[in-house]
Amino acid sequence: MAKIKNAGIDSFVLSLGSLAALLTVSYAMMAPPIEENFRSFQAEPLAPRQALPFSPPSPLEDRHQWDPPVYVASHQEKSVERYAMSGQSQVQDGADPDGALDLVNSGVKLVDEGNWLEAEAFFLRALEKDPQNEAALVELAMIQLLDKKDGGQALPYLEKALALNPDNQTLIGETIAIYEQQGRPDDAVRFLKDLAEKNPGSDVLDYGMAQAMLRSGKPDEAVDYLQKAVEQQTGWEKDEVIEQLGDTHHQLGNHEAAIDSYQQGAERALQQADSHPEDRAFFEEQYVTNMIKAANIYAEKGDKEQAEEYFQQVEKNFPNHRWVKAFRQHQNDTSPY
Repeated sequence: MAKIKNAGIDSFVLSLGSLAALLTVSYAMMAPPIEENFRSFQAEPLAPRQALPFSPPSPLEDRHQWDPPVYVASHQEKSVERYAMSGQSQVQDGADPDGALDLVNSGVKLVDEGNWLEAEAFFLRALEKDPQNEAALVELAMIQLLDKKDGGQALPYLEKALALNPDNQTLIGETIAIYEQQGRPDDAVRFLKDLAEKNPGSDVLDYGMAQAMLRSGKPDEAVDYLQKAVEQQTGWEKDEVIEQLGDTHHQLGNHEAAIDSYQQGAERALQQADSHPEDRAFFEEQYVTNMIKAANIYAEKGDKEQAEEYFQQVEKNFPNHRWVKAFRQHQNDTSPY
């Protein structure tokens, strides 16, 4: 009997482990751009000005209006990426004594027409008149990244723009990615740490610090910044951070802390699935992912009963979820009985 019981536990661990791995890969596609370099996320082409998840369904009408987390390479689709990077920049209307704003607006129009080389000259002239013009810095960074494919040349513009507006999470994500591509992840940590010291209390910077530390192989240091981000974040972004905090605790072997995070994330997702029916599918994925990750920790420890209890909660709340069906099918296929 002991052998059969152990075989059952092993099967349960295998089932949950396989499902948790699949969920992690699947759910990563929904993560915020700062968590992973969003260049790798684009699966299908997007038309310019197309609304993306969590944006209103109407087409985008303004270059600096929304923040879609997507990277696309073709000329037709570059404008979508430009919205992502420039959408968080602080563009000021009104008085323009030096004419810098007019130059930026003219450059943006040229970029939208595909004349990025001519536009670059306008943005450089705008910087000559106003070295603190964030919009010009962001546009120049985008030209280096998207048109010239030169992250190294984009980096100084990104850093100067972030010094002016440290809460632009898309720029933080690109900055981290460039440092990583250059084999200098520790420099990303130093840059963001210096920025965070000058701008204390920023949840965006704390989360950026956590990502930079994770990419530098320092999950033990990333935990503290993830915790700060959880305490400061609001809205659906907080749920993303909570789950990653759980993942990091799990990586470090802090099993109880990981389960606590997953449980917190699952409870929030379940509440928001009910209060935001229009986004129910998204929060359902968050709930299922967190619960299965928690169950998987118990299964890894050999506590089948607790793992099964977590999974039964998932099954009770979302009995027709594809991962519930996949798990039960896999469990039946590998059952020793």
